[in-house]
Amino acid sequence: MFGTNNDSNGSSIDNNNSSKVSKIYPEARYFVSKAQHNVRYDFSSKTQPVLKVDQDDLVHVETNDCFHGMVQPDSLLSWEERMKKNSINNDDYGGASSNSNGSSTSTGSCSILDEIPRSKRNPVTGPIYVNGARPGDILAVTLLDIRPKGIGVSCCGSQSGQLCHLMKKDSISIRFFDLNQCRTIVTMRDDDDDDHNNDNKEKEEEEAMTSNSNESVENIITIDNNTNSPNLQHPQQPPKRWRQRRLGPISFPASPMLGVIGVAPSSEDEDPIGTIPAGKHGGNLDNNCNGIGSTIYLPINHPGALLSIGDMHASQGDGEIAGTGVEIGGDVLLKCRVIKQEDVYGKLLFDDDEEDETIETSSSSCNNSSKWKLEYPVTETATHWITHGVVEGDIPKTTSIACTEAAKILVTQWGFTIEESFIFLSVKGDLGLCQACNPDVGTQIAKMSVPKIENVCPRPFRVLMPQRSPSS
Repeated sequence: MFGTNNDSNGSSIDNNNSSKVSKIYPEARYFVSKAQHNVRYDFSSKTQPVLKVDQDDLVHVETNDCFHGMVQPDSLLSWEERMKKNSINNDDYGGASSNSNGSSTSTGSCSILDEIPRSKRNPVTGPIYVNGARPGDILAVTLLDIRPKGIGVSCCGSQSGQLCHLMKKDSISIRFFDLNQCRTIVTMRDDDDDDHNNDNKEKEEEEAMTSNSNESVENIITIDNNTNSPNLQHPQQPPKRWRQRRLGPISFPASPMLGVIGVAPSSEDEDPIGTIPAGKHGGNLDNNCNGIGSTIYLPINHPGALLSIGDMHASQGDGEIAGTGVEIGGDVLLKCRVIKQEDVYGKLLFDDDEEDETIETSSSSCNNSSKWKLEYPVTETATHWITHGVVEGDIPKTTSIACTEAAKILVTQWGFTIEESFIFLSVKGDLGLCQACNPDVGTQIAKMSVPKIENVCPRPFRVLMPQRSPSS
């Protein structure tokens, strides 16, 4: 039962490489570890699956954090010691300050992050071949449980993100996070062990500001004429006398989620696609609604779908404005179902030159069936279903795509007209951002959240509704 299987192309898939025993999830039929042979850095139709599963099989998948465990307190301190030894003849190293908690702020043109190429970030575990998945169908992946483990890490820098203009020039700041025993609370480690009681440090900061007293506060922040954005000219943090004392540790409830989930891309898109961008195949969606209990619907492009997941976050805010959540490894329990395209689209599966009179789209000319099929992933939670829009470096266009995808569902699945969809999404939908680390060279991701209203739009697809008996 757990031996070698053959896929539709005749290639063998050895399920013995994935243990059927999971200590964390005993109910799981399969366990896929984060061992190197199960880890990838792209989504590709050419990658041999590590596992073949049937629909509704419970699968335990272990994931790495986005830095593959290479940015941790011990490794950061070791890196800084090594750089200090080599800095005698290295002008690029501007110095780094760490404390006993491992938190660090480095300046200069090098950072520990530079030792992790962009192409080697966001490792995913997989791919997993799902029996019965065919191109045109939709893969429904339900995340039954997500358990982060270890130390979380997040960082910000002066080169990208919504607040990069307030950072010191050429700086990167790294902070670590701890989970409580029940994994329900996340706590950021302090920047300084005695952050609230170090009076000597406060005096030093005040003296430093006094020595620069000829410079007015108004001159600290100016506007960059080239980017029309603020520019922090003064290299120092505001003195503590400008700030209120923090009430306590920076602790908050954990909200574990998956930043990366996707399938092999279509032949029309680039193949392979790395794990940093998002797209129609899914990928680095960074939707914080992709958490415990949610189902992600992914358009299938290749036999078996070839599902991979990774980039777990213990918490992430909408927009992920610094480019990182609480990056952490962990364990995921999931199951997959295949929704056949004929069950979703029905009469939409006709030639593009035919007119479908069953879709009420008012007087608008919208008879091309391909325009009404789902192109991007959809997330379903207990209260909403959520569409996505993905474009590189263009937030307004991402929002337009996310809204269009939601309108497609309302029109084809729930009988709305275009005008009804437009108004309904305006008065009841919530337009937001999954990823808005701007300025940044990467993809920007928008989401339209639609409330699940009974007898209006209770699910993303009508086929998911329970079948009513003829007498009901």
